Amino acid sequence: MENGTKRHITSPSVLTQCGYGWDAVDVVSAAAVDNIPSGPALSGAPCPRPSFPNGTLLRSSDGKAWVVMWNARKWVVSPGAFADCGYQWGNLNDLGEGINAQLPISPGLAGCTVDNSLLLTPDNRINVVRGGVLRYIPDSLTFELSGFGWGDVAPVSSIGLPAGEPIMSLALTGIVLRPPGSQVPIYVLDGGLKRHITSPGVIDGCGYPWQAIATVSSSIISSIPEGPALQGGACPTLQFPFGTLLQGPDGAVWVTLGGGRKWVSSYDTFTGCGYQAAKVNPAAGTVLAGLGVGPALTSCTSTNSKVTTRDGNVFVVLAGWKRHVPSPATFDALGITGDDLIPIPDGWLTTAKPLLDVAATGRLIRPPGEQVPIYVMDGGAKRHVVSPAAMAACGYGWDAVSILPASTVGAFSNGPVLNGTPCPQPTFSDGTLLLGSDGRVWASQAGQRRWITDSTTFAACGYRGIDIDRIADSIIGALPLGPNLTGKPCP
Repeated sequence: MENGTKRHITSPSVLTQCGYGWDAVDVVSAAAVDNIPSGPALSGAPCPRPSFPNGTLLRSSDGKAWVVMWNARKWVVSPGAFADCGYQWGNLNDLGEGINAQLPISPGLAGCTVDNSLLLTPDNRINVVRGGVLRYIPDSLTFELSGFGWGDVAPVSSIGLPAGEPIMSLALTGIVLRPPGSQVPIYVLDGGLKRHITSPGVIDGCGYPWQAIATVSSSIISSIPEGPALQGGACPTLQFPFGTLLQGPDGAVWVTLGGGRKWVSSYDTFTGCGYQAAKVNPAAGTVLAGLGVGPALTSCTSTNSKVTTRDGNVFVVLAGWKRHVPSPATFDALGITGDDLIPIPDGWLTTAKPLLDVAATGRLIRPPGEQVPIYVMDGGAKRHVVSPAAMAACGYGWDAVSILPASTVGAFSNGPVLNGTPCPQPTFSDGTLLLGSDGRVWASQAGQRRWITDSTTFAACGYRGIDIDRIADSIIGALPLGPNLTGKPCP
């Protein structure tokens, strides 16, 4: 049979040549055969093949159960796997080995609910099981860039798993790919277009790692609209959304930041950073190779961890709380670098008071080196303190000078030079907690400093150790001394 017509097989040799089995020949009445329209006789290849809907269940003569997927058959390896996929024993079809043998064999099916099971659901969407939920794979390119194989997809009707977030599309600008074969073009994705990279020199000039070139089915590459060839100049760069979680073929989980990735070194680190298993996206090694590798993550909650949120804010963690780094100058003064930053989800870790800003009015800064100018900040501008005499006249201490990169200092606008009084002075909001080298903790109030005499008072005032700011003794000493703080009311 072919497309509703019967085709006469002209000889037994043709039957054998086509791989048809005598056990697959159905005996029907002559009248029924006569009612079928005739097609051209079949005297050799190509031979019509049986075609079955996805999910058709077949039984072979050895008792094995098979499920049809894309007109190939997959052995369901056990009764447990059969039940796990929601298949029904009553739906098995005994069509004979002559029919079964005409279907190529795909990889066996060991179950449908274990992690990384690939499932075709009745809505014709391919999903992957991750953490007990079904996650939709949004496009064929993402399927292959995730390291999945088409032969591993199994059809299901219903297996009772809830739907989770879709897998993130990997059809990203900066992905480098090529079709199979030798002497084939290499492309880079750029805003939904593929751009032919014209030479190996361009690949090297753009900084694309050769191991990041993914081999993708020709049909998928052909379906991507073509843009202008890339001959050099501005190169599309790979950058994932903030804090994307990627899992490579070896099971390691990475978190992205900018154009790089950091290994999440343990389960405790994973949970401590607020990451969720349901948001981890699979990625082939070629995708990971396109991202630079930063220092491994060991903790987001230990003291002095530096974390960042989607809005670009940076925080220093103290005893499990996070304190906002209020300015780029403070970032530099603390010696923080981009490699130190750990992306965390919005709302993760309780926020304490911001750190003090080293660029606030009255704070002293200078670039590195010898014989360099010292500046005092005044309303966002820097003012050159022209001499040691001016420093002394203003009551400024050398211990209060923060050393910042020359580029950071240079970025501040210049205010009038400072020759002497009146002098900008640091100010603190009421209740700011200041710690000097002598170990005393002071609370600021109305421009004064008040010594908190004991831990009982500290606790009674509702103060927290995480809100204490270590600051130069000269800054504390410049604040007028107020009465000791021995109890409520507290600033």
